Amino acid sequence: LVYGAGFESDPELLERFSRRYPLRGNSPDVVRSVKDPISLTRLLDLAGLPHPETRLDPPEDDDCWLIKRIGGAGGQHVRACANSSFEPGRDYFQRRVRGAVCSALFLVDRQGARIIGFSEALPTGDGIGAPFAYSGSVSHAIVPQRIYDELAFKLDVLARLAGLVGLNGIDFVIDGGTYSILEINPRPTATLELYDPDVMNGLLAAHVAACSGESVTIEQSWGPVRAHAIVFARNQLKLPRSWRPARWCSDIPTSEAVVDRGMPICSVRAEGRTHAEVIGQIQRYRAAVLESLEEVAA
Repeated sequence: LVYGAGFESDPELLERFSRRYPLRGNSPDVVRSVKDPISLTRLLDLAGLPHPETRLDPPEDDDCWLIKRIGGAGGQHVRACANSSFEPGRDYFQRRVRGAVCSALFLVDRQGARIIGFSEALPTGDGIGAPFAYSGSVSHAIVPQRIYDELAFKLDVLARLAGLVGLNGIDFVIDGGTYSILEINPRPTATLELYDPDVMNGLLAAHVAACSGESVTIEQSWGPVRAHAIVFARNQLKLPRSWRPARWCSDIPTSEAVVDRGMPICSVRAEGRTHAEVIGQIQRYRAAVLESLEEVAA
């Protein structure tokens, strides 16, 4: 069993799965450890990786803080601390940091950790009512060489300390020449598909091999810039039978599915030579999906 997002909040469910299927991924104990905010800060400190201040009790200056859900994924659970309620034991607080939100997809096998690629998150805010919801990413993010070298070394240290295996992701913020680690995603991440075409035999095969205890040789080429993005509904809608998504759409719901306002309709994908070209395509594709649905509904 290879698992993706959604299990971080329920390691006990992974425990139940592991009694029935061989897991090809991090163990439930490792997931539990890296998704616990206090345990994670200890691991990051031991690895020498910078991170925002994190706490379980409410801060006094709540204007500078975010509330996050323990084990949450996808950003829908993140909200500004000011005027927000929280649930002890379920939520935690992280000081807000400014900068470009990036991620690193990396593979851990018996030889250690190696970075597959850096991606930059597209601007959030399309998920109505969820201002920090994940909206998509673009590959080949530009990361200063010093930060690249430091992350390459310290991710290997972190992986050994945490017991990580296979494909994992780490989210961080870059501000000029500094960076700050936000969280670890202890499983294959959404950005896998941005780099999978560039890897001989694919990244899923590499993940399974690494989780099976093998040393993995990755033959990776330098492909085009790729991006994927989520199209969120501006209003509640019912997908009409006559709607025919374009070839660059995926994650398509069933016909006549009802999509609530602020929820994902589908994903769109693009590739090209530069970041500007690809992001421009993504913006046009998002708009085209919404316009096509509005025309059909009319």
